[in-house]
Amino acid sequence: MNLFKDLNVLSLEQATVLPYLTYRLAQDGMNVIRLEHPVHGDPNRMIGDNVLGEERMNAYFLCINAGKRALSLNMAEAEGRKM
Repeated sequence: MNLFKDLNVLSLEQATVLPYLTYRLAQDGMNVIRLEHPVHGDPNRMIGDNVLGEERMNAYFLCINAGKRALSLNMAEAEGRKM
């Protein structure tokens, strides 16, 4: 039985502590959605080796964000504020 499968987490995170916490929540079955900067994304995307050969998907970012989804939201735009 998965007690967390119906729970959603919307996270504004960067660095180490919160990304690790939400990683653990995602591994326990919660739906974790990360909000990223609409232009630059998460700076952690550039830390570590580029093991997949994909732009801005480096090793540190991949391991600490497994099981999460990401969304960029531009609050400077009317559509972003509407969300």
